[in-house]
Amino acid sequence: MLRGNPGTLILVFILSVISLSFFFYKSHFLGLPVSRDQQVQLWNVEARIQFDSPPGPAQIRAVIPADPAGFRIVGEDFISGNYGLSVESKNVNRYAHWTVRRAQGTQSLYYRIQLKPSDNNGAFRKEEVPAPPEVPNYGDMEREAAMAILEEARRSSADVSTFVREFLKRFNNPTPSENYRFFLRQISSTEERLAMQQHILAGARIPSRMILGFELAHGKRQLQLTPWLQVHNGSRWFSFDPETGKQGLPSDFFIWSIGNEPLISGQGAENIRMHFSSALVSESMQGLARRLADNGSFLLVDSFLNLPLHTQNLFKTILLIPLGALLVVFMRNVAGIPTFGTFMPVLIAMSFKETNFGFGVLLFSVIVILGLSLRAGLERLNLLLVPRLASVLIVVVMSMAAITLLSHKTGMSSGLSVALFPMVILTMTIERMSIVWEESGARDALGQGLGSLAVAAAGFWIFQSNFLEHLFFMFPELILLVLAACILMGRYTGYRASELIRFKTA
Repeated sequence: MLRGNPGTLILVFILSVISLSFFFYKSHFLGLPVSRDQQVQLWNVEARIQFDSPPGPAQIRAVIPADPAGFRIVGEDFISGNYGLSVESKNVNRYAHWTVRRAQGTQSLYYRIQLKPSDNNGAFRKEEVPAPPEVPNYGDMEREAAMAILEEARRSSADVSTFVREFLKRFNNPTPSENYRFFLRQISSTEERLAMQQHILAGARIPSRMILGFELAHGKRQLQLTPWLQVHNGSRWFSFDPETGKQGLPSDFFIWSIGNEPLISGQGAENIRMHFSSALVSESMQGLARRLADNGSFLLVDSFLNLPLHTQNLFKTILLIPLGALLVVFMRNVAGIPTFGTFMPVLIAMSFKETNFGFGVLLFSVIVILGLSLRAGLERLNLLLVPRLASVLIVVVMSMAAITLLSHKTGMSSGLSVALFPMVILTMTIERMSIVWEESGARDALGQGLGSLAVAAAGFWIFQSNFLEHLFFMFPELILLVLAACILMGRYTGYRASELIRFKTA
């Protein structure tokens, strides 16, 4: 039976909600792995910039992606030799600036980005609602044609998106009307087509812009940037294919730049060209998590992933101790299994991880038996408490040293890890077991000793679990959930399972 005041239940609820909320956000939105063996598909996209430089200084400015819709940036690399590099964000794009004081001949610069498909819709990109454009200063004939086109699209539409769709459908009609042909005569490329569409839509004061990107393909070495039209309806941007009028970007379309600004420019550089390639690669989710931490993702900047490797390995075990403590609480308060001390089984279980379970139980039993034998002999000397404990501790250390030397001599590597046993805890266990033996008899002493060993054995499987080790290392906020469970069990006042069995037998 669980009894608790409302404050206790509210605290348990708050701790659980905080823990699970952080866990869900980090696993679902940040993409941290729940399982250590998970694999994720990442896109590697590379841009190669080449140009010819006469003797002297050179500067290159290129647009690079920023918060692309449908993807999360998990890493990026700039390979530029002796060039200086700076990156700046401006409006909705980012720009890379390469500079060098002396350059001559053909130069090559590389930019590589790693992408993870996600539900990101570009929401982290700060954009202001665009103001309606001014109506262009059309010529007389151009004005008549543009107004007729816009009026025709307006009559057969209900909102901005359907207006643009109707307009593009007629604009791309194989047999366009005379008004459309007036503008189509001036078009020779997709970019000019899109610019003309923007020019006409400005007559209806509809904000529009160009985006450049490509559909990602595995092993594609020559990706071509494709321009798309975007229009704003007052609350969001809609994308349209300027060639077909189709609304909505393809699923694997990666937006490289936004706006009509040139993709690349330079000084002291001639014949500038930019080539794109992409490839799909597999990476462990744990490796991805480290990339996200290095990339400064929210909630990961100060995570355990940024600690030195040896410290990470230490905390992988330390973070499981609360779970071991919860196991002790459950075994004592709910199952009713007696143990020596509160957390002795947890510490013994941690040492079993290094010694292996079977050999660890044997070592534990041997050391405790030797300690009990000495404790019985010391009892006849009527020693004071502290000297008696010190004497038992010395025997424990000597026993551990002897077992280690014997193991080394016989080639048993497992025995070498006996030094990991908690000496003070073993000493106190021997002392407590001796006292219980004297006061309550051998049955109770052996019962508590076997109970401690049983809880330590259950704890061993916790510390041995790679899944739990990974889960609590990646999501340490789950410790709050363990804390909530401990508080909840602290209010348990019902029968223990061992008592039910005893009463049933009686």
